[in-house]
Amino acid sequence: SSGTDNAVNTSGFTGSDAHIPDFVLHNNEVFKVVGFDRCAFYGNKTVQTVTFGRFIGEGQTDEKPGIWDCTFRNMQALTAINADPANVYYGNRAGIANEGVLFAKSGSYTVQDEDGNPVTDVTLGDSVLTNRLMVYPVGKTDSSYTIPDNITVIERYAFAGNPYLKSVDLNGVTVVGSHAFYNVTGLTDIGTGYQLVYVEDSAFENTVLETVSLTPSLVGIGARAFYKTNLKGTISLYDNIGHIGDGAFGRCTQISAFELKTPTAIEAAYVPAYTVLDGVLFARDGEALRLIQYPAQKEPDDPLYDMSDMPVTAIAADAFFGCRYLQ
Repeated sequence: SSGTDNAVNTSGFTGSDAHIPDFVLHNNEVFKVVGFDRCAFYGNKTVQTVTFGRFIGEGQTDEKPGIWDCTFRNMQALTAINADPANVYYGNRAGIANEGVLFAKSGSYTVQDEDGNPVTDVTLGDSVLTNRLMVYPVGKTDSSYTIPDNITVIERYAFAGNPYLKSVDLNGVTVVGSHAFYNVTGLTDIGTGYQLVYVEDSAFENTVLETVSLTPSLVGIGARAFYKTNLKGTISLYDNIGHIGDGAFGRCTQISAFELKTPTAIEAAYVPAYTVLDGVLFARDGEALRLIQYPAQKEPDDPLYDMSDMPVTAIAADAFFGCRYLQ
């Protein structure tokens, strides 16, 4: 409860295993433990495992969840989060002993753009209500991981900062949350066969990801989503995409061109929000254009890129970063 008079405090905890009880006793009254504060364990450097009981998540709302996206963030020693099997809100994968990865079993997920606004044109289906990976511990030392078949959403900051992972098979994932793989500095591969619908801001920023499959199902890419990755060659997008945030491919110094394809099946007529001119990515704004990204590895016939005859009214940040051949 709020206020120091209603707080149950402990001190002097120095162990590596944190066990959160189902109940606490305060002023001779028993209380259920139903949630964590927003940054309860944020930045802790000693705790290796967290185990919590069956009531965490009870009574939660979108405004006050039982577990926040930063509750266990940046815990350098953390190798496992274990939920009581009787908890109906959060849990671990059944049949996989000691995996320590935390999943949501209830609640909902709202896709957001880089400004925190809900994205209303993303249809995710009922599966988004439950099938979400919440936390992959920063200190977990496996070099590869396959997202379980039933998981469609990777929550914000879920894998952020893990220094050991090199490959993650996205499998059936459709939404990758903000900063989900941020600073996973060894990540080179995310598998094939996935059908992404939305990649939120900074989702893969500062990884060494080399390839990504962007299919017609994709409706949005947040700002800096692939910022400072090792994406190579030609990046293929479909012209039904509705949003590409600034810096989505910023500082990707090995991209040589962009291309836009038209989906083979179009349910309704639409005006593409983006265009590619000679391998350069632009956003449309009526008759005007906004330059989103000039590929750093593009080899032009002329080292001068002349836009004087083009209706370009704005240039995104880092649009020309690392261009090797322009003078």
